[in-house]
Amino acid sequence: MKKTKILLIALVVLMITSLGARAQNTGSSPYLNSTHTYTSAKTAAMSGTSLSWSVSGGGTLTEIGTDKLSATVKWTSIGSYTVTVTESTADGCSTKRTFPVTVVANTFNLAVSSPAEACAAGSGTIISDGATSPGNTTVAFIVAFSGDNTKTSSFDYAITTTTTASISSVTISNGIYPTGTNLTGSNLTIPTGISSFTVTVVVASRFNIMDDVKLAITNGKDFYGTVENNITDNNGTATINAVPNTTPITTN
Repeated sequence: MKKTKILLIALVVLMITSLGARAQNTGSSPYLNSTHTYTSAKTAAMSGTSLSWSVSGGGTLTEIGTDKLSATVKWTSIGSYTVTVTESTADGCSTKRTFPVTVVANTFNLAVSSPAEACAAGSGTIISDGATSPGNTTVAFIVAFSGDNTKTSSFDYAITTTTTASISSVTISNGIYPTGTNLTGSNLTIPTGISSFTVTVVVASRFNIMDDVKLAITNGKDFYGTVENNITDNNGTATINAVPNTTPITTN
């Protein structure tokens, strides 16, 4: 009975670990549409040999440099393939090395979640005499990261509004973009080990005017240049509903 309990606990731990694991994008198990480099070396004990590379299928191979010590493969089909390097002498003698590769589905994705529709700053509060605006309203977009987070990735972003609202500041968490005023950014680095990050936008709200703040993520690429598997979830909208500029109370 005790052994059975131990086995059950071990099975549960294994299942939890498996669910939490992320498929890594590696040269032996690359994501679809990723590009990886394969490297060999000429035999040190012989001079005048040359290298050539080939792949059994599943991608496009490009040899690098005049010595062809490396080759890149952009993997375009899921399946099992073989990368081969051949070393040849001037006499026509040769040997080969092979490297097995299994191309897997691309799980890299950046998905934007929009914040809930909300009232502008100052909603429900007392307007002070002489106030010209309700104040700054903060909205936060969550960007979920899927794929291999053991290496850095990158993306571009753009923030726009449907009105002439003024953006006071933009902050992207995890050190991606410290607080600033850039409404666009390119090739920003996503650090390793994260599963999501937050894009926080502070808007200078105005009385009587509704604002829509839009976030667009583009050009997402993982460490190996793999593009996202889905770009239909790269946009979000934060709706800031207007608050009225209630007139002062008068009396007779």
